[in-house]
Amino acid sequence: PPPPPPPPPPFFFKPQPGNPDPLWSRGLGDVYKRQVLDASVSKEADPLGLVPTASTTLTLAIGDAIAAVIMSHQRFNHEDFAKLHPAGDLGRRLRFTVEDIMQPIDKIAIVKKDDILRKVVIDMTEKPFGAALVLNNQNLIGIITEGDLRRCLAENGDIDKMRVSEIMSSNPVSVNIKAPLRDALTLMEERKSQISVLPVVNDDDKTCSGLLRLHDVYQSRL
Repeated sequence: PPPPPPPPPPFFFKPQPGNPDPLWSRGLGDVYKRQVLDASVSKEADPLGLVPTASTTLTLAIGDAIAAVIMSHQRFNHEDFAKLHPAGDLGRRLRFTVEDIMQPIDKIAIVKKDDILRKVVIDMTEKPFGAALVLNNQNLIGIITEGDLRRCLAENGDIDKMRVSEIMSSNPVSVNIKAPLRDALTLMEERKSQISVLPVVNDDDKTCSGLLRLHDVYQSRL
């Protein structure tokens, strides 16, 4: 069985800034008398010294600090957050996996490294999901994005002569099909050059299952 939850932290927050009262905590009981956090300030920030400004900011900061400490103390994790916020954007990212959002492999343009680029253009036009996956026996070996094609044409590349292997990105960044959506977003966004499409692979990290697009992540209403 899981270990019992830890006892409450040894403090109690006094949410009445500006007028500390040592008698305020009387009668609260032993649990809540362990420590009173005083949020009083010497002066408010407005010109008259009347409008709650500095005091409210201090109260908010202490409240946030207490919340963070309690989260750590109670071992509050990503799964707990997702359960309490299932419909929000953050909860959705924590709750769902790549498999819930991705485009399946049969909807994506699939090419071989020896194909000419004209075939890539045709396949990506028929299946317009922003990229073509380069496979070898269902194993991912590369990717060609719309940006790759534009750069090739800008450099006067001949799509009737050039091969996929000449412009594809070999061994591209990929994500596991069972990975949490937040991990996929980290891979796509937290890098020097952000990527908008991400190949999805099975547990063997080779067999390709589909494609995850940043557009799908933000447009999804799962």
